[in-house]
Amino acid sequence: MKKFLTIYILLFVIFFGITIFQNAANAKLGDWQSKLDAGASESYNTGEASPSIPRYLGRLYKWIPMLGITFIIQIVLAGYEWMTAGGEAAKVEDARKRILHAVIGISILLGLYVISYFLIDRLIFITGF
Repeated sequence: MKKFLTIYILLFVIFFGITIFQNAANAKLGDWQSKLDAGASESYNTGEASPSIPRYLGRLYKWIPMLGITFIIQIVLAGYEWMTAGGEAAKVEDARKRILHAVIGISILLGLYVISYFLIDRLIFITGF
């Protein structure tokens, strides 16, 4: 029970710690964030309530941090699994593979975030939006 309580407290601290830093990062975005939110709304500049590409991209962009948190949790759980493997080669190898896959996933996610940030910034600059 103590082990589960420790894990829950750790996840609580990580989750709320990340949201605190995320709010500070959003404060720096300023007008850029409101433009992204406008693109994510259903009827931006069209008068209709049909789904649009900017809406889907805006929603996808907002889910990137949540996916990052998921990968971090996977790394922490795999590290815990590795530490408690007790020297069993199969468990250690499974935990190592989980960590490797989570690192690959978070690398892809970081690349996606950088590319989308750059593209959105350039599109806003080019269109004068």
